[in-house]
Amino acid sequence: MPNFVDTVDWLDDEALLSYESLVVICGLWLAEEPEKTGMLLQERSNSGRSTLIVPRYRGGDLASIIGAPTAVEIKPGDADEVEWEEDRGYAVSSVSYLQTSLHTGRCGKSKQGLVILCFRPSTAGGIVVVCTAALFSRSIGVSKAEQAALFGRIRAKLDSLEVVRPKASQETGYEAKAENLDAFLDEEGAEGAALLLAMVADEQGTGSLGVNVQNLLGLELPARRLDHLQNRMPQAAPEEISAVLRRRGWAAYVRRISQLASGAQL
Repeated sequence: MPNFVDTVDWLDDEALLSYESLVVICGLWLAEEPEKTGMLLQERSNSGRSTLIVPRYRGGDLASIIGAPTAVEIKPGDADEVEWEEDRGYAVSSVSYLQTSLHTGRCGKSKQGLVILCFRPSTAGGIVVVCTAALFSRSIGVSKAEQAALFGRIRAKLDSLEVVRPKASQETGYEAKAENLDAFLDEEGAEGAALLLAMVADEQGTGSLGVNVQNLLGLELPARRLDHLQNRMPQAAPEEISAVLRRRGWAAYVRRISQLASGAQL
């Protein structure tokens, strides 16, 4: 990595949370300490900071760690090249790829499948880049020039993805409420959907907000993040919330809430 940037700072866990520049972490850390790294990625994204995850990886689903609403699985598969958004190829090898139904952020692929995913939990958050290509590896036959070019392409992509931060209300100083439920979901992503689902569940008496968020989507939101979401959520009736969630692709979770409320077994 020192070959690709002017300076490299080695940081402890606490410093990683507030480090403004791009942070690079190893995929093995996610497997060894999923709760800790999940909280780190969530906190960095919530504050608009981006993180790059590089090999090595262990097989498994990264969704709950990176905050994705659907599975992001690590699968074995060798390849010699990364193709960037059907633009050009980079002679950088990989021994695994990503299997996911996420449609956005699919930046780099190999003959096996997706190898670079730029995932942003919300438009107001920093980006989590999952890269299975050997970006900083010293593997035999891997060109440093090609690695550096691919790394530069990733950094350029991050620079192009503007972080849209919610504006603060002039009256209260707190972040202003979203214009409507669609805007709230656009800006807050899966965490916003989790709160809306939790509020529907709370209305039907299935548990507290925090418990419902964790049970419904497997997201464990810090208290201050939950407060942020509640401050930003616009006023809406439960029926309106349910209708918007169904329209935005969360119908299965709305049905699950109804089943739980009626005592049905899934």
